[in-house]
Order: sequence, then C-alpha cells, then structure tokens
Amino acid sequence: MYPAIRVNCSIPRPRAAFAGNRFSRFPNVVKIRLKRFGRKNHAFWRINAVDHRSPRDGKVIEELGFYDPVNKDKAKQVFVNKARVEHWLKIGAQPSLTVKQLLGRAVDTGEAALPAVPQA
Repeated sequence: MYPAIRVNCSIPRPRAAFAGNRFSRFPNVVKIRLKRFGRKNHAFWRINAVDHRSPRDGKVIEELGFYDPVNKDKAKQVFVNKARVEHWLKIGAQPSLTVKQLLGRAVDTGEAALPAVPQA
C-alpha cells in the first residue's frame, strides 16, 4: 500500500478507525456504587459516585451516604443525601443494582451529614 521508504511525502497516513484508549468512547461515565469499609465479618459500605473505570475501593468523586447491614434497626441501615443522589442521576450517573434497591429504603440525611463547623 505504501512504499517502504517515504521521503517528503505530503500525503498523510490513514488513521485507525478507533484511535485512542479503549474508554474514550465513554467519556465521564459515572456510577453510583458501594465502597467497602469495616473489618472482617463486620463490614459497612459507603455509597459513592465514582468513575466507572476505578476499582471497588478506589478513588471516589463524591460520597453520597452509607449502608450498615449489621445495624438491627432497618430504618437506620441506609442513610443517603437524596438531593445529591438526584443531582447525579439527572446528569446521567448509573446506579448499581444493589444501590438501586438501597435507595428505595434510604433515609434522607440532607445537609446533616456534613460535620458542624466550630464557630471561633
């Protein structure tokens, strides 16, 4: 197709049909999924917005709430900042199947999840 030696040829070589890394077709795909914390046989999970390429316990974009399956009171197992979850869902974040089920029985923390700033 091309000569073995090209000298001062102004014809550009054709590019591959898909140039770039394998994730460039899906730029900024955000998932809402769980991140594990705790100790052996006593785990609790944080509900986070993460990039789809990051590992389960890797870097997160934003922490949205938590899930404590060890807590006996079902009403106190799942706490979520529902306003932020709605924000992420509106811009196209995809919740995992487990998170989708947990959001149905979640308690809204609102801004109470943020630590209080001491007044000087």
